[in-house]
Parts: sequence; C-alpha cells; structure tokens
Amino acid sequence: MNNIKWGIVLCFLLVLGAPIFAIRVQIPKPEYEVSGANSNQSFFVFNDSTDVKAVEITVFKRSNDIHGQEIQEEVENAFELYPSQLLLKPNQEQVVTMKYIGDPTIKAEEAYRVVVQELPVNLEKPTIQGNQRKSNLNILLKFVKSIYVVPAGVSPKIELVSFKPIEKNKKNFLEVIIKNTGTQHFILKSLDIYVQSDVDSSKKVTISVPSKDFPGYNLLVGDTRRLELPWPKQVPVGGVKLAIKVQ
Repeated sequence: MNNIKWGIVLCFLLVLGAPIFAIRVQIPKPEYEVSGANSNQSFFVFNDSTDVKAVEITVFKRSNDIHGQEIQEEVENAFELYPSQLLLKPNQEQVVTMKYIGDPTIKAEEAYRVVVQELPVNLEKPTIQGNQRKSNLNILLKFVKSIYVVPAGVSPKIELVSFKPIEKNKKNFLEVIIKNTGTQHFILKSLDIYVQSDVDSSKKVTISVPSKDFPGYNLLVGDTRRLELPWPKQVPVGGVKLAIKVQ
C-alpha cells in the first residue's frame, strides 16, 4: 500500500513538472585510508531545485545480520565532517570535507554509511489565494552512500561454515551458512553449491544461486549469511558432501 501511495505522489509530481530528487550527493572516492592524504577527502552535495534546502550529514558504522538485513550504529569518533549541516541555496553546490580520525592500526576494512538527510525548512511566507491558504507539498528525502576505511593488505575470504537438511511444512530444504572470514568486503555475483550424496556418489548436482536471489550480496568483513534452498531432486535426502564456489 505504501508503494502505491508513493507511486501516486511521484506521478503527481511528474505531471506538475516538479523535481523529484532535488538533492544529489556525489562521493568521488568511497575508499578511505587509515592515514595520509587519502584519509582526508571531499564529496559534494547539490541542490538542483529552485528552493532553499537544509540537510544534515551523519555517519553510521555498518554491518549485516545473518539474513542480510543492514544494522547501523552511529559513530562519533571515526570521522571529522565539515560542515555537517548545510543550508543550500537554489542550484548551489557544497563541498563537504570528511577525514578519518579513527584507529589507524586497524587490520581489517571497516564499512560505513554516509546519510544525507533533508530537513524541513520554510523560508517563504505562506501565500493566500482567495480566502484559502495555499499549502506546499514537501517530501523530505534521505540519501545513503557507502564508504569504506581500507588498511593495507586486505582481501576477502568466503568460507563454508555449515550445511544440513531441514524440514518445514513437510518439505525438505538444504540450509547453507557461509561467512566472510577475510579482511575486506566481497560483492557476490554468483554462488555455486556442489552437493553430492554420501550414500551414492553418482547422485550429485550443482545449485547456482545468482546475486539477485542472495540475501544481501555484499558480504562485509565478518558477515555470515544463511541460505535455505529447496532440497535438490537429484540427491536423496540425508547426508551429503558439499562445497561452494563464489564469484
């Protein structure tokens, strides 16, 4: 229902010729180093509208649960932002400087979100048409961008943690749990799961899981993912050997 409402609002705005995304955020380089020149970088916030826009910028540390749902934790001592609050005139571009001031001795990559939140602002007097006050339609938007703090020598490593047959509603499934035990995030494009029966080695199959069917295809450092797949018909239910290949 909410999606339908938003669709109606967006269509209404298009008919009126109103700019849907008045604020734009551009981060040229999302990778920060722990020290040196690349620990201090700039990004850009644009106001493409004909109205004054106020925004606030916040940084959150980012992780994912076993189902791929993102968890955000606000941080105070990882980055220095200037300015963190902006009042943008129509068609104005603002440079924001962001410097990593966290632990320079980290050994694994850290993932963050930069959240640019539009704030309510009304610098114009309300207009009156006839005996009715004219109201303005304001949609406050939030823009979320990814950044990473990357120490030297990091790399991802995706490992198989466990697998087992499970039964739900009288149907058989294969539960597979994998984990990024490396020191850098990994963007999963595809996952191949090789399954072979313990009883009959001729009974085997390869299950290919594309990223669109994967719960959170960006595996951050330490991320674990749980997959629940229909049991393959080519393999009898029971003990199996299993291996994975990621791309």
